[in-house]
Amino acid sequence: WSNANIWPEKTIPLDNQDVEIPVNWRLKVDVTTNKLKNLIIRGEVYYDNTLSNIGIQAQNILITDTGKLLLGTAESPLTNNVHLT
Repeated sequence: WSNANIWPEKTIPLDNQDVEIPVNWRLKVDVTTNKLKNLIIRGEVYYDNTLSNIGIQAQNILITDTGKLLLGTAESPLTNNVHLT
């Protein structure tokens, strides 16, 4: 998330922006996001489970039928605090 080069406008999404994660993206949350307006997940969003106290902040989060929000797996369980607000 924190790498501006991955975003279409080469800048990290700012407060009150609408953000869409496309179907073919696999995006790691490695910081607490700015306070988004809407987050639409069509691809895959996952947390960096080596970090703690990170999160997604959005007024609305929509995970479509092609989207995934991963908070750990059986092979790599989430052991730290994460936030969805």
